[in-house]
Amino acid sequence: MKQSKLFKVVVILYAITVVFWLTLIVISKYYLAEESTVSFLKLLTQIPLMVIPLVGGILGLKNSISWGGTKSIIGRSILFLSLGLLAWGCGMIVWNYYIFFTNIEIPYPSFADVGYVLGLFFLIFGVWQLSKVVGVNFALRTRRGKLLLLLIPLVVIGASIYLLVYVARGGVLIDTSGGYLKLFFDLLYPLGDVVNLTITVSIFLLSLRFLGGKYKVPILMLLAGFVMFYIADFSFSYTITVGTYYNGYYPDFLFTTTMFILSLGVVGFTSPGNGKKNGMPVSGIPKSPTIFNEILIKIIKRQELVMGQTAWDEAENIGGFAVDESRNSISFYDGDQKEIIDCLVLRYEELFGKASREVCKDAVRRVIAGMSPEEIPSTLK
Repeated sequence: MKQSKLFKVVVILYAITVVFWLTLIVISKYYLAEESTVSFLKLLTQIPLMVIPLVGGILGLKNSISWGGTKSIIGRSILFLSLGLLAWGCGMIVWNYYIFFTNIEIPYPSFADVGYVLGLFFLIFGVWQLSKVVGVNFALRTRRGKLLLLLIPLVVIGASIYLLVYVARGGVLIDTSGGYLKLFFDLLYPLGDVVNLTITVSIFLLSLRFLGGKYKVPILMLLAGFVMFYIADFSFSYTITVGTYYNGYYPDFLFTTTMFILSLGVVGFTSPGNGKKNGMPVSGIPKSPTIFNEILIKIIKRQELVMGQTAWDEAENIGGFAVDESRNSISFYDGDQKEIIDCLVLRYEELFGKASREVCKDAVRRVIAGMSPEEIPSTLK
């Protein structure tokens, strides 16, 4: 299924949800239905909150496989982000069981929290893996990057203490009146929110110089989704504390929007695949090995760690060289070797922006250290 079709599936589900919410608001405001009917319609708002992350997670797993799954950084990131969506959806299955088939109106804490907690851990790990793709590690080599890494957690923790403890929970962090299980989740969720927001803000600010390419929009969607997650959880905690929450209240729409944005993010990571070759064809007798052979193979292998088989697919589209069966060496045939290397680096850059170029430069840093500036391909200077 093409990326555009995958987007349409998720967008249509969310569009239907928005129409339903708007209809519910009109019915409630103008008393167009009996109270019992309105109450039942409010319960139905929990169904999209279950379906959207399940669909997004399944489609995301498909994308993860195309990136090599656990064998590549992108594959692992999309895998765990998708598992996070699926775990959240499973938590909503349990939540919906309680509200539709038992007399428990707000099942917290309950077995539903198992799905939510697993989802939280999966999402955190997934976004942490994503930080390795967008150039955060390169930003941390600078004084500015290290300063930001120090300041961001302090700001997020300070803001979170105010919002999640003083505003949302009335200044009470530890409350044993609801039992120790509830206390455990009362502490775990805010902690997860702080970690999530810290990583998200750090990734965004530290990757500003490097973020780009074809997958810039899906990455920004994922980061926006995590910010929305924080806002939704704050709204839920606040309305629970003041006693105004009910199924179908505005925090549920915020959570639904969060799952929609995160689903769009993982769906947007459709692998570019192996397109039609448009580079220089391989023909004739291979040229004698030079230092450029080593440079090219190191670049491809380092990119393979990031994007899996896609790194080799993109290299094949360049042409002008051939890779041996063991993928340990390459042979140049036609064209200028420096030009071929530049073409490949630029092709990777089209996917993930300047971060991809930095990966290439880092892969061959020691190799080119002994070369004169004139010998070094322009994209690696």
